[in-house]
Amino acid sequence: MRERSGFRTRGTARRPAGEDSSPATKAGDHMSTVTWAERHAEALRLQDQGAPLAARRVGWAAVEAAGSERERAESSLVVAWVSHRLGDVETSRELVGAARGVVPVVAACVEGVIACAEERFAEAVGALELALSGVLPVRWRANALVASGVAAGALGQYARAERATEQAAELYASLGEHGRAATCLHNLGHLAAQAGDHPLALARYAASGVDERRWPEVLLDQAASHLALGHTAPADAALARAHTLLAASGRAPAYADSLLARARYAQATGDPEATRRAATRALDHATPATKAQAEALIRASHTRPRPAPGTTTLFDDNGTLTAITPTATTNLGPTQAITEAARALHHAATLAIHRPATPTQAATRLFQLLKLPHRTTLIPTHHLADVPWGLLPGDITIAPNPEALDKAQAAPVPTKPHRLWIAGPNLRHATAEATRLHREHGGTLLVNPTVAEALTAIEHATHLHLAAHGTHHPVPAIHLADGPLHPYHLAKLTTTPAFVTLAACEVGNPFGFPRAFLDKTTRTVIGTPLPIRDRLLSTPKPGRHGFAAIGLPLS
Repeated sequence: MRERSGFRTRGTARRPAGEDSSPATKAGDHMSTVTWAERHAEALRLQDQGAPLAARRVGWAAVEAAGSERERAESSLVVAWVSHRLGDVETSRELVGAARGVVPVVAACVEGVIACAEERFAEAVGALELALSGVLPVRWRANALVASGVAAGALGQYARAERATEQAAELYASLGEHGRAATCLHNLGHLAAQAGDHPLALARYAASGVDERRWPEVLLDQAASHLALGHTAPADAALARAHTLLAASGRAPAYADSLLARARYAQATGDPEATRRAATRALDHATPATKAQAEALIRASHTRPRPAPGTTTLFDDNGTLTAITPTATTNLGPTQAITEAARALHHAATLAIHRPATPTQAATRLFQLLKLPHRTTLIPTHHLADVPWGLLPGDITIAPNPEALDKAQAAPVPTKPHRLWIAGPNLRHATAEATRLHREHGGTLLVNPTVAEALTAIEHATHLHLAAHGTHHPVPAIHLADGPLHPYHLAKLTTTPAFVTLAACEVGNPFGFPRAFLDKTTRTVIGTPLPIRDRLLSTPKPGRHGFAAIGLPLS
């Protein structure tokens, strides 16, 4: 390939102040005998092995040792990619621009990899196709295939993405770079996460064997899938491990992005304290763009909501629980004391399921502490999500957040009902109950369906009655013939039934299945957070066994 005369690294494209140009291993006088090719190969190796600070240092040494414009351009592109990973976008762009006329194929590869990192996926695919159609050094070809897989996956082209990722793994294995081959296997997990299959993603992450000390970004992917499944504890643990590793390797911006994802999840589940905590930590590592997002989340966590008419919003104001209606704001008392009263009700209600008693005293006490109007739509805090609201006096409807309530109100009212009755496996009364309801009301009956069969039928129904085993802790799940149905499965559907009854244990927690249904086109969900016995699940309705309406009140 023809070299262009006059190549140079201009303006800001300079080695950071105080950064030694010698490789990470100090060799003294031996450095004078190290060739450009050796330094260049070492910079690429360090970059591939997840040591960007050392890779940049050796990369600049390779630039200085270059004997031709082509050599300078090739090493400058290594520095460009590493600089971008370390957040120095300006230097990265200048180096790529300077090298484009000298080594256009490698420059296209680096441009595609950077476009992928910046989530400009369509541009990335075009640049990487151009690079892969030319002659690339084997390491750059492997990097291009990895980025091509990531970009194709983000665009929903999963078969193409898996092919590119598997080819990259084979190239790295042929080089003896088994650690990098493992990151490709990890990327196959990320593709599963993009397709919405987070259990498969976590299984692939675990099987990949990636050394998280070299590639701490893998912890961020793990945290994202855990959050998608509602696993806050393992997500927080992964983020805690990522904190030290990313900061030490100079990749703090990636950590800030993950903390923002954690803050947004906390905000969606009504936990302003966790929102504030995660967003504040993100500020310490954020880029200008993510800093603005973090500051907005912090402001929102301090902002008291403005309830719509007929609603009551509970808000934790620095340890004091506050009830906010359109006409008044009432301090209810210490959040901890009210949370303990809510737990006492849940415990009493669970015991009452197994004996002829009702937890009237505990329900009345909580109702009095909350000072609720006789009829209201209540948006609880995250800590009160497991309250069996149907046991409280009055007519109380629940909503996970104001956005879900707005979507429920905007959802269409079906004009031609199509009822769906689903009975899950290993629940003695479920089949008989679903069969009876189907005989009385018509529609479609599914007994022991698979997850895929249930989802297909749910998307075309206007009314759903689902009787099956359910759990909310540690993961929201409704058990069907071939495994669990999770809330994230519903995100794939275009529409969901307007009216949903979940005759299953525990899945009436508003931040699990109800929120997933209300995020689509559902108006009302009936459910309970209690572990209900099989024989008590027939004909569930608000007021019985903790069942409550979530979304819009029943007419």
